[in-house]
Amino acid sequence: MVTNKTIYGATALVYIAVHGNGKYIGLSEISEKHHIPLRFLEQVFSRLKGSRIVNATRGAGGGYSLAREVDKISVADLICACEGRTDLCLDHGDEGNSHANNPVAENLLKFVNKELEQLQQNLKAITLRDLIQAAGVSAEMYWI
Repeated sequence: MVTNKTIYGATALVYIAVHGNGKYIGLSEISEKHHIPLRFLEQVFSRLKGSRIVNATRGAGGGYSLAREVDKISVADLICACEGRTDLCLDHGDEGNSHANNPVAENLLKFVNKELEQLQQNLKAITLRDLIQAAGVSAEMYWI
């Protein structure tokens, strides 16, 4: 469910939020500070940019900045951006009638989908601000 893509993405977003101060941060700086392979970080940030979680600029002084405030980026957003299509990012509505004649399967899917929806809602409620606070990073350094 959560791989190194999401862990590295979260680590890098917290770094940008704390150290960005409205300026762009290069991935090489994040890679160096957190010992994350640069090529891997580039792949993660391609996804984050595509999901409009970060902004990018090229050239001298280029890099990445947060596209939204820290309390507007949810853990669900982060997971969906980094991991791609997972059960946490899908609509868990009607799964079709492939098990219409199997009450065990229908009810199993109903229970699992209900739990996935609840987990999805819980992860939407947790923000980058919450991660920053839980990590004990100074509140004065938030990007707003």
